[in-house]
Amino acid sequence: MKEEIISRIDIHEYINRYISLQQKGPGQYSGLCPFHNEKTPSFSVSTDKRFFYCFGCKASGDVITFVMLFDKVTFSEALRKLGDECGVTIESKKNNKVEKNKKFLEINALFTKICNELLYDPSCYYGLEYIRSRGIQDEIIQKYKLGYLPINKFEIVVLQLIKVFSQEDIIKSGIIKFNSNNSLYSPFTGRVIFPIFDTFNNNVGFGSRVIKNDKAKAKYLNSSDSDFFHKSEILYGIEHLLGDSKMQEMDTVFVVEGYMDVISLANNGVTNAIGVLGANLTQMQLKQLWKFNNKPTICLDGDSAGKVAMERTAKMALTLIEPSKTIFFLEMELSKDPDEFIKKYGTEEFLKMFQRQKIPLADYVYQTQKSDLSIDNPDEVVVLRQRISTICNEITNDALRNAYKSHFNKLFYTKKSSDFKKYDKKSVYQDKLRNAEVAVLSGTISQKKYSNIEEEICNIINAHRELLLDQKILDDFMRCKFISAKADRIRLEITKTIPDIYTAHNNNVEENKKTLSILFLSLEVRNVQDEISILKDESIAHAELKLLQLKQYEMQLKTKLSSILI
Repeated sequence: MKEEIISRIDIHEYINRYISLQQKGPGQYSGLCPFHNEKTPSFSVSTDKRFFYCFGCKASGDVITFVMLFDKVTFSEALRKLGDECGVTIESKKNNKVEKNKKFLEINALFTKICNELLYDPSCYYGLEYIRSRGIQDEIIQKYKLGYLPINKFEIVVLQLIKVFSQEDIIKSGIIKFNSNNSLYSPFTGRVIFPIFDTFNNNVGFGSRVIKNDKAKAKYLNSSDSDFFHKSEILYGIEHLLGDSKMQEMDTVFVVEGYMDVISLANNGVTNAIGVLGANLTQMQLKQLWKFNNKPTICLDGDSAGKVAMERTAKMALTLIEPSKTIFFLEMELSKDPDEFIKKYGTEEFLKMFQRQKIPLADYVYQTQKSDLSIDNPDEVVVLRQRISTICNEITNDALRNAYKSHFNKLFYTKKSSDFKKYDKKSVYQDKLRNAEVAVLSGTISQKKYSNIEEEICNIINAHRELLLDQKILDDFMRCKFISAKADRIRLEITKTIPDIYTAHNNNVEENKKTLSILFLSLEVRNVQDEISILKDESIAHAELKLLQLKQYEMQLKTKLSSILI
């Protein structure tokens, strides 16, 4: 049905009704974007692709998306409007969940209206006093339909609801409940009310906040889960994102923790923010968010709970990301949350901080995974690489998985070019065992003899530095122990250029890879033989077991060399 409508409607003819389009080529038109203010045309329409795109605000899509953004309507409403125009009958597909709970949604809507009116009641001014103490303007109060349920007005609220709905339905809605004494009460009394809507603008539930800090009450309280309200599926404020100019201008949506963060940002002109009902963004919420914007920015509180939630979000997102869909992170270092930051430093500074300090998902993952490790310590280097490897394996998209691995390597070697030399400070025997373990795991090995193995390795890599794009070669080159001071100096100079290598083309260097594999294995054989000689020549207590292990490993290496020569 969607495809039929798109094929029947000429996207150029339709959009040209609302903005003036000039032809720039066969099937290509441009004009001033209707979604943001501009003086130079950046809005492009392609009749062949049936697609529009703005190079300024990044708004894009088919003719249905255009109607959704321009008319600020839902997908089904846009579909119906275009269907009527081109003669495609759109059968009204009822949302069974909404239809089944229509009465409860209506109860919620009436409760919202009553509480919004009570907010301005002079006889119960505490709610409005609190909201205005936070600097919230009336325009924002009405946009988000904020309200207040005074304790002394509870009976009046019940009576207004009962005039329209049965007591049984009101009780089922969760707004009013029976307590242990079989008396009616509301969990929202004495609280500021934050109505919560879904993407179709259905009033599905409520959030609330106590005005005075009463330790006997939870500071924040949400509606109980029901058929149409699940905290893990709802995002506070998402109903305002469709067609939001700030979202299109900045090409992001801020994901914050609380209602007041969303409202405070909107109060200061940052209308592209939504709130999670709890600290953790779920998979379902992220997928829902990507329908509005492909690059949301996670900006939770700066306390320990917020940081843990952001790290958890990063790991979760890795299992879902696609080439066109990702997330960014913005850490609150100078304040506990966005609301406090804007109050201290202003909206302009917040937006500057976003542009200057937003962190891509890959960089944020790397940063958090190494935060408790020292890459001056070789043992912890191994831990870091194991963590990164495990995380990369969570990425389901093959192209992204490879790109992330390459990016993590670049980050690691940019910051640490020769840290593996620290291995030389370990005892000779521990060093040999570690080198042996790495070599055993390193894969298929070939053989060729050279008079100076160490310098030959360095000469080959120096001439063909793109070889270091191969993870196995890179690992072997960084970890192997050189005796020659000259070879060690050459290696140090080469590793300083590793970041630049990532911009080089990966030529066909299979023969050099084969040669290096031979040399690395030959070097390992020599080093193991040296260690055996040391243990034989010196009187080291309990050396028998060590000697046996080294000899067994030497035999394994020689067996590999022999098998390659066949």
